Amino acid sequence: MNCIILISSPGAGKGTVSQYIKDNYNIDHISTGNLLRKKSETSKEIKDVLDKGLFVDDNTLINVLEERLKKQKNDFILDGTPRKLSQFSLLEDLFKKYNINIKRVIFIDINFMIALKRIMKRKVCENCNIVYNTNINRCPKCNNILVRRSDDKVFLYIKRYLLFKKTIRKIIYHYKDKLSVIYNNKDLNYLYKEIDSLIKGDD
Repeated sequence: MNCIILISSPGAGKGTVSQYIKDNYNIDHISTGNLLRKKSETSKEIKDVLDKGLFVDDNTLINVLEERLKKQKNDFILDGTPRKLSQFSLLEDLFKKYNINIKRVIFIDINFMIALKRIMKRKVCENCNIVYNTNINRCPKCNNILVRRSDDKVFLYIKRYLLFKKTIRKIIYHYKDKLSVIYNNKDLNYLYKEIDSLIKGDD
């Protein structure tokens, strides 16, 4: 089973890229952020950490991810992990346990101010788990009401962004042999062409 890892600062477009790959290349999408937010509905400890814009502890993250991987049969995109140096070995041990190969690592880079503006417009369909940067109020796919995420606040975004910047160099270095960089500072058509070039190049 193969995996594409997506890494980026918050708001850089992991959800958008994941959805595009899923829809156009028939690859499953696993978001550790979504898994943790779902888990937070029954775990006050996780909810408190997420509401403060912090990272959950590594063991909690890996345990939540493993619960999902037990059900996984097809190639998939992993969005949101790793984010810290301490998670590399835990993730690799988990992948070894389930015979998962990291095929490619995609780093989505973005200008800070562009990302911040997109965050302020971001809404999510809790039914489809699709992210929209738009002023519409209902999901075009299922008509569910779109909501703002609890961590999409300016001060929390800046906190999450600074945490990410502390670790990105180590993440890039660790995956340098499988790493590709996409810049998401332009329109979606440009972004999708970049993705197509990467994914088709792997065929």
